[in-house]
Amino acid sequence: MSAEGDGRRLAKFALLAPKAGREAELRDVLERTRRAAQFEPGTLEWTTHDVQGHPGSVGLYELFESVDAAAAHDTTPAIVALVASFDDLLSDDPVVYVLDVDRRRLDP
Repeated sequence: MSAEGDGRRLAKFALLAPKAGREAELRDVLERTRRAAQFEPGTLEWTTHDVQGHPGSVGLYELFESVDAAAAHDTTPAIVALVASFDDLLSDDPVVYVLDVDRRRLDP
């Protein structure tokens, strides 16, 4: 089921593998981007994670209130600059998963 038009939230998960010696630079760019994203309407979460078994790699989780909010986020100056930095900072193309969010609580 598509998230578009049905009121469901959209999330993205990206796996980012930095070039050797560029880990700190990648984290700096991600932190600047996080600071910008926190003020975007419709961006609910923007979190980075260390990835077990992949030293130096970063997992990036983004949660949006709608498909439209995710699309708007992708065109912001901060995201455009982040994506432009990938050729210099990453050893490979990011692996990105787009997720239709179905948040269900665990039964007690």
